[in-house]
Amino acid sequence: MSKIFLTGATGFVGRTILKMAQKQGHQVICAVRKPTRPNEVFFDLTDD
Repeated sequence: MSKIFLTGATGFVGRTILKMAQKQGHQVICAVRKPTRPNEVFFDLTDD
């Protein structure tokens, strides 16, 4: 099992990659703007 850090997990492609990785037994940490689940972390790419 690998650990994967996934950006864009809320989009169409990201959701597909997330599901595939989880099915294969990988641990996935998702970078999102508004975390609501245990496997999500806040991530902001803006320069504000």
